[in-house]
Amino acid sequence: MKKNPWFKFHPSDWLTDPDLRNCPSACRSLLIDLMCLAHSSSEYGFFGDGSASDLSKHLEKTLCIDRRVLVKQLETLAEHTRITQDEHGRWYIKRMVQDAQHSAVMSNHGKRGGNPRLKPEENRRDKKRESEAPRFSLLDLKDKLCAKQAILDGMDRTKPEARQLTKQIRSLRKQIADYGE
Repeated sequence: MKKNPWFKFHPSDWLTDPDLRNCPSACRSLLIDLMCLAHSSSEYGFFGDGSASDLSKHLEKTLCIDRRVLVKQLETLAEHTRITQDEHGRWYIKRMVQDAQHSAVMSNHGKRGGNPRLKPEENRRDKKRESEAPRFSLLDLKDKLCAKQAILDGMDRTKPEARQLTKQIRSLRKQIADYGE
């Protein structure tokens, strides 16, 4: 079984794409089955090799559809550019391949800490801390923390002001922790 048992599906795109809406409903139904096969294949988005008739032989058994009907539906999907054949004769669903490529890029960005334009290769946060002089002394931060904690203790914690004060206290605790105490 694949690592991911689900795949991203955009219902609004499915329902509003005029080219897809022009495909007969039987072709759209086949396309969903092909998307499921393409999701479970070893190379994401690809579902077969060879000509449409070779593919139909394989899919006839897998999807239990008459081969003549299947060939016509595959040709219709190809005409509407819902399925495409690459230079090696492999059939794929373009949107799924694009989504997989986008996901790989975003995963790589996440491994590097998020937005690559903000954090190219090294961790900028460490450089920033080294170059910045602290705005408050440790004693100032502790005094602020005690004062805000005393205010919060006398307050109804369900009020929005209490929630805001709690966030400020967390921030002060983090700043104090960053000093190394």
